[in-house]
Amino acid sequence: MAKEKKQEEPYELHLSRTISASAASVYKAWVNPKLLSKWWGPKGFTSVCDIAVRPEGTIQITMKGPDGTAYPVRGIYHDVIANESLSFSLYSFDDDRRRAGLVNHHKVSFAEQEGVTTITLVVRVVRASPAVVGAVAGMQQGWGESLDRLTILLGEK
Repeated sequence: MAKEKKQEEPYELHLSRTISASAASVYKAWVNPKLLSKWWGPKGFTSVCDIAVRPEGTIQITMKGPDGTAYPVRGIYHDVIANESLSFSLYSFDDDRRRAGLVNHHKVSFAEQEGVTTITLVVRVVRASPAVVGAVAGMQQGWGESLDRLTILLGEK
């Protein structure tokens, strides 16, 4: 029986959404904590967001699942170009020493053409402990539902 080859490359997720709104409006929904809290997280989740959108600015988000379980996420912004792009890292599923079980790097771009904006999101999983395999497996669905909620918030159905 052949040995299973260890995956050398980090997992990457690529998603996009096209929204009938300006890039400025879509960008605002990513950088205004009150708007961000209305769509961040999968369907049925609520979120409290405290963000400082600037290079080296911090991200503190607590998502609460339908069963009441809290999922705290912390992070840092790397690059911020208003109405064009954001890049940030998120750390979650901390162990008892506050070491993140899951580390992701995110790149979000906003491309507007004639009042319609396409969001492109690339999420790169840098580190995932064995305990968070389920979270990584559900990442595409979770981010997909978040972007669906963002689309609804900005007026699409």
